[in-house]
This record gives sequence, C-alpha cells and structure tokens, in this order.
Amino acid sequence: MENMDFRSTEGMEKAIINRKVNTEGNKINWLSAKEIQLRKDHTYSLFLRTCHSTEKPFEEIDIKPKQNLKKYQPIPESLELLWPEGKAISTPKLKDIQLILHLIPSSEQEFYTSLLSNDNVVDDIDGFNAGVDFEFENV
Repeated sequence: MENMDFRSTEGMEKAIINRKVNTEGNKINWLSAKEIQLRKDHTYSLFLRTCHSTEKPFEEIDIKPKQNLKKYQPIPESLELLWPEGKAISTPKLKDIQLILHLIPSSEQEFYTSLLSNDNVVDDIDGFNAGVDFEFENV
C-alpha cells in the first residue's frame, strides 16, 4: 500500500444525503445490508443488497440532495489524499514492527521500512487518536 491508496471521503460525505427509503419508496434497513455497491455511471446512487445471493437484485438508493437545498455541493470528481506525507505511528509500535520485520515477506518489507514514527502519537483503537467508547478490562 502507498500514500496514494488512502483517500478522504469528507467531501463526498458533505455532498450526500442519508436516505431512509430506496428509489421505489421501500424502507431501507441499513443494519441488514450485506453488500453495498458504488457504480461510476451512477454518481449519486448507492446500490444495496441484503443477502449474498446474486439472484436478488440490488436496491437503488438516491443520495443526491434536493436541488432547492442551499447547502447543495456536487460530489468531488476525485477524493483528496488522506495523508499525503504518510500517517505517523507511535514510536513503540514502529519498534515492534522492526523487531518482527524478518517474519514479513521481503516483497512487502518496503512498506514497513518506510513507515514514519512520532513520539507524540498515542496508540488508539480506531486509528484516529479519538477517545475509546468502551472500558478496558484488567485481566
């Protein structure tokens, strides 16, 4: 993986609407979604399937805001790079990776040797240095 592989979806998130019904007027159960498909030829649509069967068609969900909304923004043509210079990891995490580098296939080692560390980065659960929403158990 490279820095170019990580893109921000912030611009897209601001440009779409969270819908509760599909284009046929049926209620959407987001928790039962098994497959979500994006199609280049349908920029303002999501396609949702609630089972893994290829026999059941995808439901189309229109995510384009109504034109009369003042905040309407078009979906950006391309997504911005999330971390153009790379995302630093904590120094202890980098040291751990370096200790097990011999276990990583040589074809993949370039990625791990190019990682950056920063003493100010604190390890967290979801990768965004946000507070956790659960309690740790002492075992």
